[in-house]
Amino acid sequence: MDCRKVKFIFIVVLVLIFSNAYAITLDLSSIFSYGMVLQQGQYVPIWGSSAPNSMILITFSGQEKITKANEKGEWVINLDPLKASSAHEILTIKSSLNGEPLKRFQICDKSRVWKWANTQIIDTNKVEVWHETIANPVEVRYAWSSNPEGANLYNKEGLPASIFKTRN
Repeated sequence: MDCRKVKFIFIVVLVLIFSNAYAITLDLSSIFSYGMVLQQGQYVPIWGSSAPNSMILITFSGQEKITKANEKGEWVINLDPLKASSAHEILTIKSSLNGEPLKRFQICDKSRVWKWANTQIIDTNKVEVWHETIANPVEVRYAWSSNPEGANLYNKEGLPASIFKTRN
């Protein structure tokens, strides 16, 4: 394995929901409706369509699931088996804009030369950050300026993430 492609994974406390400055295409399959009952004790598939390659986040009954739409915009997420309940639950589905990567992340090694990083969301609270020329990263920072134009990291409530810096 080429050590230049080693990726630095770090946990971000506030993650997910992307730039809301544009219209986002997201459609849940018509089989799902208000007041429907989901099967207990088995995996429950939820599916729909969105912009191609966009990231999809579903929250329901204490679960958070993430997936990526395919090139046609189709996606499926399986909820873990549910317990019997008469409680009214709300299914929330959010999407990124056309799979747009997270922006304004920088990474450096021990030389302290900061480079714009590549990013990939890999879970509801994890972001993979790397640069092809940095084999051993030591720090990552996000939106590190007085006016971080283009910063697009949001939490599940839709609030923007604060500027932060982390060390390995």
